Amino acid sequence: MARMTIGRDPVTGKLKRVCIYGKTRQEVAHQLAQDLSDMHRGSFVAPHKRTLGEWLDAWLRDYKKPGVGPVTYDSYEIIVRHHLKPALRHIPLKDLRPD
Repeated sequence: MARMTIGRDPVTGKLKRVCIYGKTRQEVAHQLAQDLSDMHRGSFVAPHKRTLGEWLDAWLRDYKKPGVGPVTYDSYEIIVRHHLKPALRHIPLKDLRPD
């Protein structure tokens, strides 16, 4: 097992840590090195159980609805509902990669 600090909670100021598990010490060391490399490149995603479908709902509600007009919001919502969520809603965010 290894533990990696990924930042601070903006509300409480406490450190946010991620635990990395593996069957062997070498496996954990390899995963830790890969996660550190991803963090430095800006492509690290902290593991959690949220799916892309849940994130898209939150993105629309919390980030887009307050800042765009009603027609733009409706078009975003249609794109998410008809094109993105049917194919991708079940994928956990931790499994998404840029490629």
